Amino acid sequence: MWIGTVSRGLFRFQNGVLASVKLPHNHVRALLEDTEGNLWIGMDGGGLIRMRERSFFAHDTTTGLSRDVITALSVASDGAVWLVPDDGRLYHGVNGVFQMVEVQAERAAFKVTCVLADGSGAAWVGTERQGLYRVDGRPLRKIPQPLELESAAIRTLMRDARGRIWIGTAGSGLFRIEGESFVHFNQDRGLFANSVRATVEDGAGDVWIGYAEGSLDRISTSDRIEVIRDGSRQSFLPIRTLLATDDGAIWVGSTGGARPVQVMPLVGLHELARTSLERDFSIGGRRTGQHLDGIWSRNFSGGAQTAG
Repeated sequence: MWIGTVSRGLFRFQNGVLASVKLPHNHVRALLEDTEGNLWIGMDGGGLIRMRERSFFAHDTTTGLSRDVITALSVASDGAVWLVPDDGRLYHGVNGVFQMVEVQAERAAFKVTCVLADGSGAAWVGTERQGLYRVDGRPLRKIPQPLELESAAIRTLMRDARGRIWIGTAGSGLFRIEGESFVHFNQDRGLFANSVRATVEDGAGDVWIGYAEGSLDRISTSDRIEVIRDGSRQSFLPIRTLLATDDGAIWVGSTGGARPVQVMPLVGLHELARTSLERDFSIGGRRTGQHLDGIWSRNFSGGAQTAG
């Protein structure tokens, strides 16, 4: 498992041991591994770094990117890489060459927040109050969607094992695409809150939702919503990301400002262990083909989200 941090660089957690991996820069915003075994690292100020067998190659403003702060990454099954700098532009990279994706919208008002590659070589694109887009060529095209989603700030994108797309928003709850229709989950339907920070699917097909208050919900395969951890009743660290491993554990990546950051593997309601890291660590997760900022593990069900 790979762990990216806010100021301490990159760590690898393996067999119970947390080891540091030296990087040219220390602020990690996103991680993913491609089909060839490259680890792609989105940096805050260092652009995009590709690591393979501890050698590095950087993509930044000197190689054509608009910014050196990379906030979102996703990788396609063919090895193509999608990335989003902090200026909200979208890039598509093949064989290490990145091109900006054309946007048919007012550039100043259009900001990409997250991206999710799917199995067809296309990608889903979330924006800041401009709705959900899909790119299967160029330029981006907006898909028909509910007004509540079109006007929302999209924060997470996840593809489940059945191929359905889940969209987490800041203020409008959670959406799921079912064919050409949308299923909407919000507080009125039982969610803890309408601002979603992280989503992940476990091995049973249940979807877990994390919130800034540290709360956790779980949506079963029958769409039953269960509160796993209630942030209104007890103080928890804000959740940045979630990760599900093959052993049934749910890893919760948190950041607590002046308080320590912990990675907590959970099975159901039970905490199995806790690894405490120093105060300014940013924890997250990623899987090949899917995006989840901060932690990467080859064997888990991943999702997509921004690192903010």
